[in-house]
Amino acid sequence: MNLRTIVLTFVSVIFTANFAAGQQIPRSTLHKYQQLSFNPAVAGIGGMGKAQILVRNQYMGLPENSGPQSTWLNVDMPIKKIKSGVGVTINQLSQGFENRLHFKANYAYFIDFGTGELGLGLSAGINSIGWELKNPIYPDGPNDNFVQQLTAEKNYINPIFGFGACYKTQNFYTSLGITELNQPKLKMQSKKVDYFKRTYWLGAGYDLKTVNPLWVIKSAAFVKTTFAATQLSFDLIAEYKSFLMGGITYTTSGDLSPILGVQFNNDSKFDGLMALISYDILLSKMNTQSVGNLEFMLSYSFTIGIEKENKIYKSVRFL
Repeated sequence: MNLRTIVLTFVSVIFTANFAAGQQIPRSTLHKYQQLSFNPAVAGIGGMGKAQILVRNQYMGLPENSGPQSTWLNVDMPIKKIKSGVGVTINQLSQGFENRLHFKANYAYFIDFGTGELGLGLSAGINSIGWELKNPIYPDGPNDNFVQQLTAEKNYINPIFGFGACYKTQNFYTSLGITELNQPKLKMQSKKVDYFKRTYWLGAGYDLKTVNPLWVIKSAAFVKTTFAATQLSFDLIAEYKSFLMGGITYTTSGDLSPILGVQFNNDSKFDGLMALISYDILLSKMNTQSVGNLEFMLSYSFTIGIEKENKIYKSVRFL
């Protein structure tokens, strides 16, 4: 019944929104592995802490490296005594003459629900955005007052809020994240300009154990939508001995992306370390201008053993 509900939700989102490839929020092919960047409910989920860095170079080969370049830093940890988790997300984006810096703090609260764990989370932070436009050329001759007003200020800083929910069992998860919840506007001298739209992230994934216990097939699907623009992606990843990972992602914007990676487990001195790389093969008309997108992630999962155990000591002197 849960899977049926999820499928129907995906279909309804797809057919009630228009498809577009606009990039209000930085794209990430590996978003399944860095959900903290858009869903605060996963902070500290499963009782594990995590630190990760991810770098993406989009539309490589454009003149003067003008394609979007993004960097994420995500850190989160559980607070088991109060069944909570906290985290921090930092994102830097450069695309053309636009530069953004996004910082937010995340909090999640966990509830045991059925055979899994339900997380509810909130995020709060700031978004700084600015433009560096030197010697602009206007095709029709006159100057553009809007562009001049944008570049007159070094940076525009706005508060930004988000909400998230996540349900996770041993081999299944589903999640909902909402970013730009307050839809901040650019505050200019004479008016406020709509720039950020509220974005919804709906995802689900399932780990299928095969007949051969050494192999696990991990599938996932995500919808990202503002209800004016929608993007859908599908992941299919095979995992061998919980060590080697390889698979493919398809995105409706016109990308087919091989993914390769490794993760280390308890029998290794690198326990908790994961490295992933993806390369987007462009199927859209952009393939005549760009050689594709490259993304790399390094992640480390850890436990925190700071909680004291209650112990009772007895002495034969009191017996």
